[in-house]
Amino acid sequence: MLRKTTHYSPDDKAQMPPEQVHFIIHLPAQMQAPPLVLRFKSPDTLGFFIEELAKYRREVWKDCEPVIGE
Repeated sequence: MLRKTTHYSPDDKAQMPPEQVHFIIHLPAQMQAPPLVLRFKSPDTLGFFIEELAKYRREVWKDCEPVIGE
C-alpha cells in the first residue's frame, strides 16, 4: 500500500529546493519486510515511470476511463 509520497531537499531544514521524489510503499505486515522506497532523482525518470504505468494500465484494463490531465 502506498502510504506516503515525499520529496528530498539536500539540507536538514528543507529550505533548499527539493531534488528528489520518494514513493514509500508499506508491504503487508505478514511479509515482515521493511518499506519499499522508489526514489526518482530527475523529472525524466519520474516521467518515464508514469508513462510506463499508464501504458500497462491501458493494456490490462482496456475498458477503463482515460486519465484526463496530469
